[in-house]
Amino acid sequence: MIKSIIDSRLIPVLKFVVYELTKVMQCFETKNDLSSAIDLSDTNNTEKIIMLTQLGILDFLKEQQPFLNVNALASVISGITG
Repeated sequence: MIKSIIDSRLIPVLKFVVYELTKVMQCFETKNDLSSAIDLSDTNNTEKIIMLTQLGILDFLKEQQPFLNVNALASVISGITG
């Protein structure tokens, strides 16, 4: 049952996230060399949530079946942001 949930719900979400991050990386590559790109690894939780919103990831997750409950979505966001 867990494998079924992962295959049907989590994998598509992860594919979407990878797709969106790939688009962001391509944007950096076309504008500048990645070695001179802004380092985003040291961001706080608020900045991470803003980035997830701007990438459209939060809107996408809100529409997914397992995240129709606000608490479930909050739990996932907490896991992502640490």
